[in-house]
Amino acid sequence: MTSLETEAMRRAGQTISEDAKSFADTVLPKIASLTLPRDAFPMFAWNLPDDYERVRQGVGDVAAALQKTMDSIGTALTAIATHYEEQERVRGENFTYQD
Repeated sequence: MTSLETEAMRRAGQTISEDAKSFADTVLPKIASLTLPRDAFPMFAWNLPDDYERVRQGVGDVAAALQKTMDSIGTALTAIATHYEEQERVRGENFTYQD
């Protein structure tokens, strides 16, 4: 892996981590704030408000898991790039693949 490839990997990791933070700051609170008043549902559908809340909570849980996954991927890519750069620094020419 060349230095150019590790730089690209590091940038990708940082971008994904930044996107995960933005997602956590904007999307997750928005999902948590989604509500419907109980009188928005017809009288005969007495269980729909509870169903709506379960679905909203499920969407929130999935979105939170997605945010954690994005953050983990970003962190992993950055750590891998750091590892390769350190190996290249320590081992020099022997570590970098020759074309």
